[in-house]
Amino acid sequence: MDKIKNDYKKGMTLKEWKLTEEGQYYINKNNSKTHHARYHLKLRNLIKKIDKPTIQGYSLKQLSEHLNKIGYDTSVNQIDHKIPISWFEDGTPPHIVNHLHNIHCLTPTENKAKKDHFAHPVEKSYYHESFPFIKSMYQQSISIDE
Repeated sequence: MDKIKNDYKKGMTLKEWKLTEEGQYYINKNNSKTHHARYHLKLRNLIKKIDKPTIQGYSLKQLSEHLNKIGYDTSVNQIDHKIPISWFEDGTPPHIVNHLHNIHCLTPTENKAKKDHFAHPVEKSYYHESFPFIKSMYQQSISIDE
């Protein structure tokens, strides 16, 4: 417990790591760069994991870049699936369900209201890739971003 407490005091929680345009990680505390985190990532043996693809088909770095691109802010948003997870057939590969094109951010109020419904168009390429895995009763409910 002491280690977790010490890490928290030092501002070393994952949600506080930020990725710069140059691909460098730093710790953001009170919206200012206060400490370079690469050393701490190395100590935790996480440097190798940043660029290594996960079972979702993308690396932590690619996820971070995507979340920055769509304007994700941990203090305001929640991550949500455009096509709900329950709409996929059992046994659908994780890289289809959790594809970056199926992830967007909503406020907690929007996310709660959305529940298990489709609410945002998906890219055409992702639609064609995911369509065979979507339960037939939901296939007509999905719209494509043109």
